Amino acid sequence: MQLSKEEMIAARRCGGEQSLEDAFQEQAKRWKEETRHWSSVTRMISHPSYLRIIGLAGKSVGHGIERLILHELETEPDHWFAALSAITGEDPVEPQHDFDDARNAWLDWGREKGIL
Repeated sequence: MQLSKEEMIAARRCGGEQSLEDAFQEQAKRWKEETRHWSSVTRMISHPSYLRIIGLAGKSVGHGIERLILHELETEPDHWFAALSAITGEDPVEPQHDFDDARNAWLDWGREKGIL
């Protein structure tokens, strides 16, 4: 029997595990708090919480983790590009893009894929 996304989240909560969204929010909050003063993006994306967020893709149903990251990118822009690329295997960002262009490229990608 195939469980829906909502059923799987409910089952995880009942089993004492965090939902995907709760786990993402916890790690995203920790990542932002602990890296907010860092100037090195390379260092930021090497932080354990950022890497844990990428690891959540294996626990994600459908495009769950991509949707959470894209929503976060839309509402509170930050350096989510490496995570999105690692998870999706795609990269809509052009070499000449600045941060805003990269953000918009990923948001457009998410809309085109029906994730946002």
